[in-house]
Amino acid sequence: MQLSLPLGRPDLRNPPYGKAPASLSSYGRQAQPPKATTGLPIGTQARFIEAAAVAAAHGAALNTLLTVRWTSLFCDGDVHPLRVLPTPGRIGHLVERLRKWLRRQGLPLFYIWVREHADTSGEHWHFGCHVPPHLHPALTGFVAHLTGEPAQPRKRRLSQHSEGEFACSVLGSWHLANDTRPKRRGYFLASYLGKGEPSGLILRGLAVPNNRKPVRGESFGGDQPDGRYDIAQGRIEGSPCRKDRFYIANELKRRIQEDKAAPGGRSSKRICPSARRAAQ
Repeated sequence: MQLSLPLGRPDLRNPPYGKAPASLSSYGRQAQPPKATTGLPIGTQARFIEAAAVAAAHGAALNTLLTVRWTSLFCDGDVHPLRVLPTPGRIGHLVERLRKWLRRQGLPLFYIWVREHADTSGEHWHFGCHVPPHLHPALTGFVAHLTGEPAQPRKRRLSQHSEGEFACSVLGSWHLANDTRPKRRGYFLASYLGKGEPSGLILRGLAVPNNRKPVRGESFGGDQPDGRYDIAQGRIEGSPCRKDRFYIANELKRRIQEDKAAPGGRSSKRICPSARRAAQ
């Protein structure tokens, strides 16, 4: 006697159940190897520059850069609330707190950020935004509170700090710098955050310049000295999607779309050349 299955109940012997992969472990399937990226996607630097141009056009040029180095931030071995979080979680926490601080100061939520990995300092994080000079002391105190590492009472020696640096933590885990030439309008700050995009590509076995990267060294067809904008920024573990390696603020992306849709809308090509010439 042949039994029939109730109506609407699939035959469990048919695919996809019959072709389900067998698990060799009684505790579940083995974890997949972590994804990783070794550079920013092609076109990222141009997107950063476009974002900087629109921010400047709305009177809030990206003029302030925060850098955080995870290794030295956790080097003292003390309990730190960020230590238990994965790197995307740390960044998400810091960004949310910084967004609220910008809003309390009445500043637009214009910012970009990127993850990088260098041999000397390990993985670190850059966050570029707009902060007027008179709010630098307040920002310094907030970042010190946010990271749990106080700022140095005095500025570092000229040979130690970067251009425009106005604050640094006692262990060097974070530092803040501002654009010393406002006429740049955030152009080169955005270019610096986009330096992880490859300056050269391999096309049909031949090395060619990456013409979609606006700021790159002379050896790669650009007009800048080799090195600063061409150094590979290392392997970053995690999904290659933009939320894990770099990001442009939603408010800034919305303004970009509005400006493009407006009659005679702005574009980075019309705004940025003057800033670029002013920095030469």
